[in-house]
Amino acid sequence: SGILSNFRTKHCSPLHQIYTRKHCQMSEITQDAGQKQSHKLHDKWTFWYDKKPKKNVIYQDALVKLGNFSTVEEFYGYYSHLKRPLELPKDSNYHLFRDGFLPMWETFPNGGCFIAKVSKEVDSQGNILNRMWEELVLATIGEQFGDSDVVGVVLSTRTKEDILSIWTKEASNKPLRAKISEKLKELWLLDPSTHLEYKKHSVSIKDRSTYRLHVQNNQNLKKDASVPEPHVLDVISPEPERNKGNAVLVEAKV
Repeated sequence: SGILSNFRTKHCSPLHQIYTRKHCQMSEITQDAGQKQSHKLHDKWTFWYDKKPKKNVIYQDALVKLGNFSTVEEFYGYYSHLKRPLELPKDSNYHLFRDGFLPMWETFPNGGCFIAKVSKEVDSQGNILNRMWEELVLATIGEQFGDSDVVGVVLSTRTKEDILSIWTKEASNKPLRAKISEKLKELWLLDPSTHLEYKKHSVSIKDRSTYRLHVQNNQNLKKDASVPEPHVLDVISPEPERNKGNAVLVEAKV
């Protein structure tokens, strides 16, 4: 598929950084006689790839399964050979989902996803995106969101901006959504006042896009007193100790 690149140590984190307590809570450590130690994850995961399909192409037919893993070592074997986000062609998508689930709206009809957009104008070298994607991947397989309702994460490359999304099984689980939002701010060193967009898959199915801002969805949000008023296309202020630039764009808020 052209997605796997040759092994490049300059892009790869040391193995111990992947399974430190910060990122990965391992359920058990196994060691068979004559074999190397294996660090098991709490769940089995699958990497997928696709390019934004052309018209009249069935989405599922465009999905390419890159492989699945259930240990830190297996994960590292795939991740260390994957191209970095900046190296992917335009309209590419990486998906990391719990094994057994396809990265499709129809798989989680009652679910939705958080969305964060990274401006290419500011992040021209891809350093911010690379860091955000790696932190998100490690936190996800390490169960740092603390709930199996977090079913997967997606990286999408587009013309003017790149997009990260975090999928949940049940959009109605507002306590989990609030927990994820706070965790993402901590993970990505975002300002505490930042509001992240959450879009229901039922809305995405109607407008045929995960990332298009949906006016009706915003109107519904305004009726909920527990949800802050949306600030469309809010640009995070640059703070040296935070995300090193105003590259992250946030559209509708939850």
